[in-house]
Amino acid sequence: MITIGNLDRLVEREYREQCSACLADIVLSIENYMGVNRLFIP
Repeated sequence: MITIGNLDRLVEREYREQCSACLADIVLSIENYMGVNRLFIP
């Protein structure tokens, strides 16, 4: 499960970019996150 830390800030471009970069890192390094119950992105 991936949880976005602050839904109210999704209207901010910089915050969306940080979230998408973190999500991309998770996808590209999925083997490092296997078995983790919940991931928080900024």
